[in-house]
Amino acid sequence: AEDGIPILVGDEAPYPEEFDRSGEPVAVVEGILRIPELLGRKAFALRVRGDSMTGPQFREGDLLVFDGLREAESGEFAFVRYHGTRTTFCRLFRDTGETRRLQFLRPEVAPEIISPDQLIRAWPLAAHVVTHG
Repeated sequence: AEDGIPILVGDEAPYPEEFDRSGEPVAVVEGILRIPELLGRKAFALRVRGDSMTGPQFREGDLLVFDGLREAESGEFAFVRYHGTRTTFCRLFRDTGETRRLQFLRPEVAPEIISPDQLIRAWPLAAHVVTHG
């Protein structure tokens, strides 16, 4: 069994954009987090990067832990893979049968609207580790 949650680092992009055959993100492991409640859930952690999701809730460098065993529900924060290998951290809304909305925290960053078939997977946020004072 895994004894920790890998902290993944994107190569050139802010978030991992490579996936293995089973659809799990593949990236350099920067370290290991230990959160007992999430062991065995195929969890992985990413650091908040870029402006679209920084603000009072999330700061650059905070660690976000995503649950690998369930799909994000509408309104949840999630690590989203869409359009092939594009990835982002956002709030996912399943608005209607026709659209999925990737909503960012910064009001000046427009949401991205995609069709359901462009949404490949959404891992829900399971834990937020604050790394700033």
